Amino acid sequence: MAWINKWLDGFVTVVKWLLMVSVFSLAALICAELLIRNLLNKSFSPTIEICSILFIWMAFLGVIYLYHHSGLMRFEILVRKVGPGMRLVFWYLNKATSLMLGVILVIAFVQWYPFISTRYFATMQFLPFTVQCVPIAICGVYLVVKTLCQLIEQTTALVKGKEAPVC
Repeated sequence: MAWINKWLDGFVTVVKWLLMVSVFSLAALICAELLIRNLLNKSFSPTIEICSILFIWMAFLGVIYLYHHSGLMRFEILVRKVGPGMRLVFWYLNKATSLMLGVILVIAFVQWYPFISTRYFATMQFLPFTVQCVPIAICGVYLVVKTLCQLIEQTTALVKGKEAPVC
């Protein structure tokens, strides 16, 4: 399990850098488009499609980064007011929800793939719609793997009678 967690940590480091690049690129593209439209009275048509691709990548990479750092789906308000047994129930509820979300994202990509693999962007006809949907699958797979690791570690610690950290 340790090597999977180490691999996931490395993956999230790459995601962090991709997230920064996508945010910077999105901001730069929007600023450039505003300048071109206002100063030259022209518009670069693929900008909207490039921005939509960057936004989707940014959103789903952000979900990966937040989930890795326990910043997604927290029950802090409820957890503070209940005992340790109920905290564990909330933790398992959180992980079951995360697992279902990951599975749904993967299923959505698999079901959507036959349609999007045959469609191309209007202004960039060499680029298939698949580029915009790959982060959905990546995010779903990450959520499933990370959640399964957390569930295995927590359940193993409970079976062995050790105190496992419950967020």
